Amino acid sequence: MQPEEKFSERRGHPRAAFATLLRPQLRLPFGTHPVLDASQTGIRLLHTSPVRPKVGSMLQGALEFPHGEPALYVAGTVVRVERNEVAVDFGRRTIPPGFLPP
Repeated sequence: MQPEEKFSERRGHPRAAFATLLRPQLRLPFGTHPVLDASQTGIRLLHTSPVRPKVGSMLQGALEFPHGEPALYVAGTVVRVERNEVAVDFGRRTIPPGFLPP
């Protein structure tokens, strides 16, 4: 196996990373969390709260963008919980084109 073949891309959609000051926020019932990166079908959040969602649990909230765009309501399943991050998969529900940078 060639080194470049070891880490094949598992994602079906490209991800957009956000500069610290341009990060959208996901407002949830238990707090608001910065979005580290996103694709049409999922997001990765900075999550430092001691109350952690469990893998497999459902999250829903308002995705708020820093430039005053209307909030986008999203729902998905927690697929990964790490020390300071939570990954959420939206499944068949997607972020519409135009909400994420190219």
